[in-house]
Amino acid sequence: MNNYSAKLFPLGLIILLFGLSFWLDQVSTLSTQKKPLDPEKPEYIIENATAKRFDTSGYIKEILISQKTWQLPDSDTIYTQSPFFDIFEIGVKKYHLEGKQAQYNQKSKIIYFPDTVKLTKMPEGNQPEATLTTTQLTADTIKQTVQSKNRVDFTYGTSTGNAVGFTYNHKTGALTLQSRVSATYEISKNN
Repeated sequence: MNNYSAKLFPLGLIILLFGLSFWLDQVSTLSTQKKPLDPEKPEYIIENATAKRFDTSGYIKEILISQKTWQLPDSDTIYTQSPFFDIFEIGVKKYHLEGKQAQYNQKSKIIYFPDTVKLTKMPEGNQPEATLTTTQLTADTIKQTVQSKNRVDFTYGTSTGNAVGFTYNHKTGALTLQSRVSATYEISKNN
């Protein structure tokens, strides 16, 4: 009997391998059907999210904190609720941006704030803190500009003002107030 099972073992192994090969072929050729997602409902929702990005030297470059983040199916736009965004240079916090909502387009790299938003430039050296508060702000992360056509209220240390529309260029540090500018400038006692 031992001789008989020794002769059947290779045949059994061949049949088992043939069956396994046939089954794997069938499984690998099955077509999977993707169920279409509802375009009105988020594909995913992340609550209390924190994202950090570092520069090539390992210094913190950006921190994004949001109460809620979501994306709709087949959309390039990511939506955030109550976003806080900090921008650093060589690990030192330079800007803080916070709003009620934000929309980030992954293709254009543009962030749109449809509601009230506040941009704060941190004090540096003998320059005081500067703030801009407006509604509907657009930030172009490639050009490194922010702009709004709406009323903007601003502070620079103890100086205050407002205008209708502005553009800020981070590369040049230039703030352009477009119209109806009203400002009260106070000379700093430190100078």
